[in-house]
Amino acid sequence: MLRAAPVLLVPLEELIEAATRLAVTLDHSVYDCLYLALAVREHTRLVTADQQFARVVREDKTLSDHLQLLGEP
Repeated sequence: MLRAAPVLLVPLEELIEAATRLAVTLDHSVYDCLYLALAVREHTRLVTADQQFARVVREDKTLSDHLQLLGEP
């Protein structure tokens, strides 16, 4: 089932610059910001259970639409 899933592999090099800028802006890890940078690039949402990260992202109005906290509608 997983092999049939529509998975898109994205090279890290395509996201690292944007993720680093987000990490500096949000004062958060580049690791988490890689996923956020991808969500922004793809015009979609990152789903996370990390409440601290969600709080930080939601404080930035330009980024808040790109994050969905797990368990919230």
